[in-house]
Amino acid sequence: MPQNEHKGGFIQLKYPGVWTMQKLMNTLTEMIEPSLDTIPIKFFIRGKIITGDDLEYTSRDGKLSFSSPAPEKYLNEIVLRDSSSLTDSFDDVTVQEIIDFLVKVGEALDFESNKLMQEACKLSIPFNGLTPSIIEASYRMVPFFFTEPVMKAMIDNEVGIQFLDDWVEVPTLEGRAKVRAYGAKALHIIAGNVPLVAAYSILRGALTKSDNIIKLPSNDPLTATAILETMKKVDPTHPVVKHFSAIYWKGGNEDFEKRLINPYNLEKIIAWGGHNSIRNIKKLVGPGIDLITLDPKFSVSIIGEEAFVSEETMELAAFLAAKDSAAFNQEACVTSRTHFVETTPEKAAIYSKYLYKFMQEQDPSFSTRPKSFPDSLKEDIDSLRFMEGLFEVVGGEDGEGAVITSLAGEPVEFFPSCKTVNVIPFDDYNEILEQITIATQTIGIYPEKLKDQLMSQLVSRGVQRFVSLGRAAALNVGLPHDAIQPIRRACKWIVNEIGPAI
Repeated sequence: MPQNEHKGGFIQLKYPGVWTMQKLMNTLTEMIEPSLDTIPIKFFIRGKIITGDDLEYTSRDGKLSFSSPAPEKYLNEIVLRDSSSLTDSFDDVTVQEIIDFLVKVGEALDFESNKLMQEACKLSIPFNGLTPSIIEASYRMVPFFFTEPVMKAMIDNEVGIQFLDDWVEVPTLEGRAKVRAYGAKALHIIAGNVPLVAAYSILRGALTKSDNIIKLPSNDPLTATAILETMKKVDPTHPVVKHFSAIYWKGGNEDFEKRLINPYNLEKIIAWGGHNSIRNIKKLVGPGIDLITLDPKFSVSIIGEEAFVSEETMELAAFLAAKDSAAFNQEACVTSRTHFVETTPEKAAIYSKYLYKFMQEQDPSFSTRPKSFPDSLKEDIDSLRFMEGLFEVVGGEDGEGAVITSLAGEPVEFFPSCKTVNVIPFDDYNEILEQITIATQTIGIYPEKLKDQLMSQLVSRGVQRFVSLGRAAALNVGLPHDAIQPIRRACKWIVNEIGPAI
């Protein structure tokens, strides 16, 4: 089970050891295929569990069916009709009291004893693009987000606990002014590529004293409900429980979305998702609703010439970079898909062999052979094997992932995925700057001093996060995400100005 280390707002999770995962795999074998023909999806609406099979859907890969109640039937319960009830519910509830409650929830979320989490994990496996060992490891990590140091780092770094509990006087040019952060009526359209997104979204909504509607993603329609149902078991009367709903509807259901998404029902929308999903939401949002988007991103690595002065330093750099590229089987935005290496093509090819080796040797709770390896990707990779002098390919024959060295410095024409990495040698930093865009989220850099040299130029091109090589998947909390502070944005910031004569 992961161990928790907290250092000044940074939470470092140690993944389960291989021995632990081997024990777990004995039970996971029977989880891979669900026994039910159609998997039922429950709704959680303000403390009530709603079941039903009014609607039936097909999973993204077309191999699985799931059913759910019709959300239209419960719209009046899903939305908060009486806005004043939100401030009334939390008027005398401090953030610390909410944290104390959520700590108890975290203890109840322990995977070994929580049947709801076990069942959600089991049924999530066929929906998700991750493999069983990574999914279960993610479920086992959820309680650590519900520890006091983590939650305090989240809410204090981004908002400031004092602003959520009371009016705070701030400096003004004349007179006086007090500022307070209030929770909002919020819709969370969450991503399902990693189950931890559901936990993180629930914590954001709870700690800000908001009213929250979670749209369950089709590739993870169970995690959020399992967490909320556990929350209800801890204390069904707690105001946090009464101000959460988790429901599913198929994106593009215009009739339901138009009825839900209007300024009478919502003040904030926090949307994770692909380009089509974000475009659809933007069409529906008009004045009165603040749309906070966390768009899809990709990440890269930049490795300076210092890594190639010896075989030992090259091996170390490849070892660190493998963590950044293999994490969550490259399903997360933070995982690196392109490595820019300041060296010769010959040394880049040697580095690629080390990188491939280390990517295959990760703990199975962190990275495994990809769940699927598209035929089109394999065909693209195989075609490069015959382009001698331009590309050199390591691996990829058995769907395990591959490393492609662009010997001439030209990137591949397809998007690296499924533990596939493109290594591009260069000798002039201006060459790689052209390939960095606003879609670039995280850059892992080696050596550390290279950050100072490149940071200003990379920021101007859109990069939003810099990490030391090997740290892309480290779980930092309370820090900006995608160049914004989502928790701060999710609050309503209210000001009380007091004239100088009063």
